[in-house]
Amino acid sequence: MLNTRSTHYWLWTLLFGLVAGLAKGFGSEFAVVTATGLIGLLTTIPALRSFGRIYDLIIGLVFTVLGVLGILTSFPLAHNLGITASGYILGLSLGIPYSLIHTVLGLTSLNHGMKAPSTPATVAVATERAANAA
Repeated sequence: MLNTRSTHYWLWTLLFGLVAGLAKGFGSEFAVVTATGLIGLLTTIPALRSFGRIYDLIIGLVFTVLGVLGILTSFPLAHNLGITASGYILGLSLGIPYSLIHTVLGLTSLNHGMKAPSTPATVAVATERAANAA
């Protein structure tokens, strides 16, 4: 069954990785986005699920920081400081459309990583004898 976390990484991999790579050509941007999305998908497998939360926190922090940095470099004040948005960090573009996408993907991953782990629902049913004894 798909939950919101696995849906997030499926969309990350397919839409922002593979489809965007096919449309624009596979460069470092789309290779990194596809690879990080695939790793996110792998951490939904039961055997690797214990690594999912830490992966969400790390990748969420990296993508959020790089996204916000890219957004900040698009303002005119950043050009006066010598920072440009034409560069790449860790294979990710600092250009404004990409930075917005990185920020959303990163914040969503951070949200998944900071949620409390779900616990299975349990129901306690008392037998008639136990109910009469109490």
